[in-house]
Amino acid sequence: MNKACGWLNGRQTGEWCLSSIGGWTHCLLLFAITLLTPGLSSAQELSLQKLVTPSTLISKDGHPVTFAIHAFIEFNSLKDAFPYIESQAGRWQNSAAFDAAARQSLRRRLLREAVESRVVSMTDERPLEMLVTHTAQEVKDAIALVKEPLPTGYMEAFLQVQEKWKHSLNCWSAAPSIPARVLSNWYPIEEGIVLYGTTYDSTEHFWQAVKYHPDVTVAQLAELLDKFEHHDWKSWLVRLDGDPELYLSNSYAVEFLRHNLAPERLRWFRQELDRHGLRPSDRARQLQQLWPTFSTLSICFLPLGTR
Repeated sequence: MNKACGWLNGRQTGEWCLSSIGGWTHCLLLFAITLLTPGLSSAQELSLQKLVTPSTLISKDGHPVTFAIHAFIEFNSLKDAFPYIESQAGRWQNSAAFDAAARQSLRRRLLREAVESRVVSMTDERPLEMLVTHTAQEVKDAIALVKEPLPTGYMEAFLQVQEKWKHSLNCWSAAPSIPARVLSNWYPIEEGIVLYGTTYDSTEHFWQAVKYHPDVTVAQLAELLDKFEHHDWKSWLVRLDGDPELYLSNSYAVEFLRHNLAPERLRWFRQELDRHGLRPSDRARQLQQLWPTFSTLSICFLPLGTR
């Protein structure tokens, strides 16, 4: 303990470092903070150089901080995303409309999306903080030092993301955390939605717009879930994948559907629906009102009235 206190005061000595009660209080306080905030002590040290290096794996509290293209195709590092980006640019070989220029445009678009998702994380504020607290020239210099292969437009993608988020964090959301401000900035929707005779709640944040129609019951939701579970969605998704114009215009929606219509996802939703013990005649919206975490489940199945 005495050596630890000496280190905390910048003195590498085995002598008693603090003799006063106030000094001991200070030492014990720092020691307690270290014990009570494991995220701080176990957080990976992140630098700008590490952030722009494609092979860097960012971790927090011992877990990898993943990111995604189209929100659902996840990666651990930018290097991992490069082969996916190239594979997408190589699709639809028989499409005359998807020419060389269109392929290169898609590469840049997906690269920008990967970089932005890597930087703007819902679980770790450090990458965004690291990028916006450095100058554009510092970002250029850091990327110039990278020894790994970089795709065309890599530096431009980082600079574009930096320029956008230097200003975008100062958005109209008053939320104190970056994740909340991020969502506010990405999904600025009009207040209130009138749909099929009912008005949906404030849509300050995107997920608040996704609520079940007041008349939808748990039984109706379960019936819809049964139909979804017994339908083979593979051939339908193949048709969506096969049309470059349709897929590229709606890539997020297609991947959203692929993710949420997967058998294991439907089984998970069924388990979440059953475990709250509501009666079949109860309103589905009660799930969202009683258990706020269930609000995210309605994203999997939009209100029946909107179909």
